[in-house]
Amino acid sequence: MNYNGRYNPETVETIYNRFDQKNISDDLLMTFGYGDGGGGPSYQMLETGRRLKSFPGLQKTEINTAASFFDAVDPLKEKLPVWNDEMYYEFHRGTYTSQARTKKNNRKAELGMRQAEMLAAIARDRHGAEYPYDKILEAYKLILKNQFHDIIPGSSIRAVYEDCEKDYKHVFELIDGIESSASDQLTAESESNCITVFNSLSWDRTDHVSLSLPQGFSDAAVVDEEGREVPSAIRDGRIEFEAWAPALGFSAYRILEKPFSGETNISVSEACLENDYYRIMLDENGNLTGIYDKRNECEVLEQGRPSNLLQIFEDKPYCETAWNIDLEYQNKYWNLTEGKVEVIEESPVKGVVRVTKKFNLSEIVQDITIYRSVPRIDFRTIVNWQETEKMLKAAFHVNVLSSKAAYEIQFGAIERPTHWNTSYDKAKFEVCGHKWADLSEGGYGVSLLNDCKYGYDIKDNCMRITLLRSPVDPDPDADKGVHEFCYSLMPHTGDYREGKTVHAGYELNVPLFVLEGRRIKNEKPFARITRENVIIDTIKWAEDGRGIIMRVYEAEGIRGKTGIHLSDPAAEVIECNLMEEDESVIGRNTSSFEFFIKPFEIKTFRVCK
Repeated sequence: MNYNGRYNPETVETIYNRFDQKNISDDLLMTFGYGDGGGGPSYQMLETGRRLKSFPGLQKTEINTAASFFDAVDPLKEKLPVWNDEMYYEFHRGTYTSQARTKKNNRKAELGMRQAEMLAAIARDRHGAEYPYDKILEAYKLILKNQFHDIIPGSSIRAVYEDCEKDYKHVFELIDGIESSASDQLTAESESNCITVFNSLSWDRTDHVSLSLPQGFSDAAVVDEEGREVPSAIRDGRIEFEAWAPALGFSAYRILEKPFSGETNISVSEACLENDYYRIMLDENGNLTGIYDKRNECEVLEQGRPSNLLQIFEDKPYCETAWNIDLEYQNKYWNLTEGKVEVIEESPVKGVVRVTKKFNLSEIVQDITIYRSVPRIDFRTIVNWQETEKMLKAAFHVNVLSSKAAYEIQFGAIERPTHWNTSYDKAKFEVCGHKWADLSEGGYGVSLLNDCKYGYDIKDNCMRITLLRSPVDPDPDADKGVHEFCYSLMPHTGDYREGKTVHAGYELNVPLFVLEGRRIKNEKPFARITRENVIIDTIKWAEDGRGIIMRVYEAEGIRGKTGIHLSDPAAEVIECNLMEEDESVIGRNTSSFEFFIKPFEIKTFRVCK
């Protein structure tokens, strides 16, 4: 296989000599044509192929289809070797990070459309609302266009990203419009101090929310549907409070003009942040020197080495700077150990310490944040990035011993080595992951979460996330400017499965959806799933208009029987393929259905009322 395959004697001879299964098969595949730019085969290649068909001293060749090759080798498949792992590409590692704004927009757009579709489908199902299919299709086409193989990797020219920003701006306008229209159908107008919270995730959750203080309120407290006060605080004209919402459902709150009467479990100083989960120690420059996990009674970080250590590396790869990171980047770096520390907030809801650091022309401002009832440590970061050929990483030295780390990939997870025992291991010095990476030993682990980053390197007990790059080719000013993002640390019992890392990654990326001045029309959650390792990822109206499509996946590599309970009876539940083509009826006139799911399997169901 070749990116730009040339049909000539040298290529034919090289591919044949590299073929290791000559004793099993006489057939091998040689692709040809200009792939970069989509030019395909040229007339010269076709004429060369005709002349080389039975050239003396050269292997016999034939121009045919890929399908014919696979048909020929299909009877031999049991004899052929199997590579049971990812096809890790030992090149273009910089594409996990280059053009950070586009990667952030892509993450927000994907998850935003997930929630918008879900709200629109539920509104259509419960209240007969018009399903905005044309707007949904328009948004997805723009998202997919900007997932083109040189846009989303960050390897296009500057003009592309100027157009890309306009596209995403329109996508977010479409998402806001879809959510607003669906919310109007699902809720009713109420007093300005009434709050409705929607949880689009398939498990119950408690999380921090923030909204504008009702006009005329000088003080405020928040109560739930039962009139019980929940932790809240006022800051900068906004009220923050802890909200609980059921899986795929709504909850209601009311803001009262009175002070919060409860107590806080959070204490903050320039040297220490503490809640019921952790005691976090900082040095005079804001670097983490210790995290004591109160629930597990252990120290999370390796002593004597600062963590959340911001490091800037010289990043000058041999070629194609937007595409590549070379291992030699580790030879020259600067540790940002000096910084300014100040306490920003100590309230019943959260505690915040702000750390400001500078390097050259760049400034990094981080709000280290802990919460009352959320076991994450957030590093909410704003960077004014003005570097050239530099790379910014954050490093955590953790008290965990493991030869492998786990990383989230689409609809699953993969394990990779944390050592360099072989050349294959060493080649994975920078790897790709989605919302989280996790390093766990027997009984304990640490997860590193993010809301828009994709590059990681974990070696031995050092977990690092790549935050920004500044390549010069093909965009000489790539990523210069202001960036805002969040990454988080979450120590936990057991491995990523027991630690509920998949859930935590979603919760960081999918905030609770808050509606001000609205009340709930139908308080029943749309559906509930019986196994937390199976995620209801998609709820949408079917492409052919026949009911709701519900797509689930197994997220932790655990097989088993799973059930879904619906809030309203379904006339028919049909298992489909990914193209929404019906395969088998699994239930009629029922409010629940069961299915068996294998590790990391994706299943699709049609629910007809």
